[in-house]
Parts: sequence; structure tokens; C-alpha cells
Amino acid sequence: LAQTLAIAFLGLGFSVILSFFLVFLVAENTAINKVLANVIKAIMTFIRAIPITIWVLIAAASVGFGSLAGVLGLLFPTTAYLVRILSGRVEESGADTIEALRACGATWLQIVFKGVFVELFPQFLTTIAMRYELSVSEAVVLGMVGVAGIGYRLNMSIGTYQFQVAATGI
Repeated sequence: LAQTLAIAFLGLGFSVILSFFLVFLVAENTAINKVLANVIKAIMTFIRAIPITIWVLIAAASVGFGSLAGVLGLLFPTTAYLVRILSGRVEESGADTIEALRACGATWLQIVFKGVFVELFPQFLTTIAMRYELSVSEAVVLGMVGVAGIGYRLNMSIGTYQFQVAATGI
């Protein structure tokens, strides 16, 4: 259980770090370059189109089965999900704040950190918390594929007909 929770937490933690700046590069009202924003959006759409199980199998083929494959398998789809959801939140709100900061001559980093992020921090936090819940359930499923964690133990128990152990794990 601890290993499953750790895989979900690390996958989400790295995804939050990776997606933080991508969110502001993709959102239309904070994008530095529209072409770059569209390229990042296309890449994130491609990543979201591939099921998480496939990402884990790619990671397992690259680094072998284990916790690292689970973290890497969660990294890309979770990042794509966060970029999509959080960039939508940035686009929906913050227009007045961004306009006021631009009128005062604020730089892009000041607009992002002192304007939009401060305003949207509670929404970002709730989205990240919800995504952690999804990451935990996905980490259990990834264990069934053979990565690590409680899903791996469940799969082994069912495969060896130890249903009492499997029931305890569930």
C-alpha cells in the first residue's frame, strides 16, 4: 500500500513541477508565443490519447518493471491532464488581473506569479488533490500490469489461487 501511494505521489509531484510552466505557456491569455502554445497543446493531446497502461508498458520496456516504471508511466498522462485542466482555468479567469498588470508594465513572470497564480492557487490545489486520487487508483491498476505496489500483490495472489490474501489486499 505504501509503495502504491508513493508511486502515485511521486508521479503526481513530478507532473505538477513539469506542468506548472507549461500551463502558463499554453493558456491563451498568458502564452508568450501562440505557435509554441499550439505545439504544446498538440503534444499534450497526443499524450492524453494513449492509455496509461501503454505508457507504463513503454516505461517498463525502457527501465524494467518496478516503481520507477510506475512513476514514469504516470508522469506523461498526468502532466497532460494537468496542463489541459489548469490552462483552461487560467483562460477562464484572470483576464482583469492580467490586463491590469500588463498596463503597469509587469513582466511575464510577474503576471504569472503575482497575478494569475495567486488568484487561482485554491483551484490549482483542488485539481491536484483530485488528480492524486485518480493517480492512486491508476497506480493500483498499474500494479496489476506488473509494475509494483498493491496491484502487483493482488495479481500474484489471484494467480496463485491465494484468494484469502487477495481479499485482504482488496
